[in-house]
Amino acid sequence: MVNHPISDEDLQYSVAKTLAAEHYYKKTWEFTVPGLRENLEEAIEEIDDLTRREDEKKDPLGMVNWLMNRRK
Repeated sequence: MVNHPISDEDLQYSVAKTLAAEHYYKKTWEFTVPGLRENLEEAIEEIDDLTRREDEKKDPLGMVNWLMNRRK
C-alpha cells in the first residue's frame, strides 16, 4: 500500500468541511442516525443532573469520562 502525503490544500478543505458539518448539526439538531438525537438528549440531561448534584466541583472532562464509562 502506497501512502501519498496529503497536501496542505487538501487538509484545509477537509477541515473546512468538518467545521461546516459540525456547525450545521450543532445549529439544527437534524440528526438522521436512528436514536442518536434521543441518546444525545439523554446524555445532556445526565450531565445537567450531575452538575446540579456536584455544583461545587464542576469538571467537564470528568463528566464526559463518567458518561463514556456508563456505556461499557
